[in-house]
Amino acid sequence: MSRPRGALIALLLLAGCDAPTQLAQSCGGERVALCGAHEWAEITSASLGPEGLTIADFSMRAQLRVTLDRCADAPAPHSVDVTLLVPDGDGGTGVAVMSLLTLTDGEDGDPVADDGVIDVDVVNPLITTVPPNTDVTVRYIARSTTPGGCTSGTFEQPYRTGPPRP
Repeated sequence: MSRPRGALIALLLLAGCDAPTQLAQSCGGERVALCGAHEWAEITSASLGPEGLTIADFSMRAQLRVTLDRCADAPAPHSVDVTLLVPDGDGGTGVAVMSLLTLTDGEDGDPVADDGVIDVDVVNPLITTVPPNTDVTVRYIARSTTPGGCTSGTFEQPYRTGPPRP
């Protein structure tokens, strides 16, 4: 690689380091992906517990906590779709996507509205079609509750399912 070309590539890489995040762009009034200005949100942390919930034991409770970074002037609260990515079982790279539930900031038992934290205690969401004793990925997807309902940031958590209900 010639010296001028290498210097140009280095400058372009450095310039990208200061590029505004999608959240900063949205909060600055820009459209981001399919989201209108101020609608984008990013999930900074999320958890489902306890580990190893028994499949289809609806006497068990699960704790879900999701923390969102969102624009202070977001036009509406955000909800979070909670899904499972389940390996296809044949050793390949395919997965099945299973929708578990949708939670909204300030609803569904969450005590404080519009604070960017969803903290709820729910009935065990692992239904009979979830495979027991399996390593899965819990995917959390932020979504604006505006009429357009754009989806934005995601967060993933490894999780080990428990045994089947006896």
